[in-house]
Amino acid sequence: MADNPKNLPELVLSPLFYVMARGLDRKTIDAVEAALSLTPCQAVIITDLHDAEIAWIFAPMVMRADSELLALSLARETATRTGRPVLVIGKAELLDAVYKDGHIESVSKGEPAIVV
Repeated sequence: MADNPKNLPELVLSPLFYVMARGLDRKTIDAVEAALSLTPCQAVIITDLHDAEIAWIFAPMVMRADSELLALSLARETATRTGRPVLVIGKAELLDAVYKDGHIESVSKGEPAIVV
């Protein structure tokens, strides 16, 4: 308890932004949409125009970056400035949550967090 001497409630950290795998089937996309509905994303960042149609499912604003690295950088900057999460459609097994301190939590197909 030395780290919390006044017994204050622990802060709940929410993800800064998410990365969803591209090429998911509709059932999996619906499951991701349900999971993200608790903290809706303000925007989606894509690098491949083929992802644009899916992107509109998740947010009213879709942005395009020239590379995955730029997409991740833009997501971090946008979410930090606005305080609202962003979704990147890119390289992930299913869905990754990226936190302000840089750590990543991943959900894979078949895990109980998202049943596909």
